[in-house]
Amino acid sequence: MVTLSRLSDGLVVILVAFPVSCGIRQGGILSPLLFKIYIDSVIHALTVSELGCRLGDVYVGCIAYADDIILLSASLVNLQKMIDVCFAQGSKLDNSLIQVNHVFLK
Repeated sequence: MVTLSRLSDGLVVILVAFPVSCGIRQGGILSPLLFKIYIDSVIHALTVSELGCRLGDVYVGCIAYADDIILLSASLVNLQKMIDVCFAQGSKLDNSLIQVNHVFLK
């Protein structure tokens, strides 16, 4: 199955489904691009959910760096909703890659 997908930065990628018997080596040249394709839908779902923090018109409720995502929210209820969005989006893809670490600051 071949699918065209447009990432949030305008890049168009061609996705081809194929069976995988092993993963990509850590530090492999394709690793960042494949992760970007994977995580883009999660970040987009969080952005359109209207949950999380904003600085003016800029959405900062989801900060992604390397293979980490930081969720920022003013309330625990909305933070849980953001985690639920991540799990819902991840379950569409492959939720075995989602690990949640909680840190709460008062």
